[in-house]
Amino acid sequence: MYANITAKELQSLMSLHVFSGTDKVTPILQYLQITRSDDQLTVLTTDRYCLARGVYAVDTIRDPDDTDGTVYLSLDTIKSF
Repeated sequence: MYANITAKELQSLMSLHVFSGTDKVTPILQYLQITRSDDQLTVLTTDRYCLARGVYAVDTIRDPDDTDGTVYLSLDTIKSF
């Protein structure tokens, strides 16, 4: 999966991590789910009590071999930025 977004959009996307769970019992809640579908990225995260969602437009020029998909970014990865 490949997508072009601006630095400001990346900063906004990563700022959603404050809504991610920090409970060690449910580690999957410590991730941002980023899904590309056609010309947009949808970012979801939750702490079980609230859900944060961000939608970002991406560059519409695509490699024909590139497919849509989902990736997960951990809180540790995001904080390292």
